[in-house]
Amino acid sequence: MKKFILILIWITMSFSGTHYRYENLRHTQNDLFAVSGTDTLTIKGCTLTVNTDIFVNSDGIVNFENDTIILNGNLYAWERAKVRFNNCKILWNGTFVYQYGFVVAGAASMVMDS
Repeated sequence: MKKFILILIWITMSFSGTHYRYENLRHTQNDLFAVSGTDTLTIKGCTLTVNTDIFVNSDGIVNFENDTIILNGNLYAWERAKVRFNNCKILWNGTFVYQYGFVVAGAASMVMDS
């Protein structure tokens, strides 16, 4: 029997700064995907299909490491947010009529080491 794992990644403002880590998952994310505050999210070695926008703000950090990401939405980073792609494959759904991409503003940064 296969286990179904649902990850709703919705991290709100926190004062302590938590590091969330997911490894080696095959997962489809249909719900809100947001990181903010001083929290860090690391996704490593995963095949992740994201059917929504990704929001990273207010000093939030997202690290993608050795992942295959199928992004059917946009990635928004602002307010000193940090997004890092390390050795990742990023794919967009080419059949959708709206253009997908990255929006980085307000002292946010995005680094791609691939």
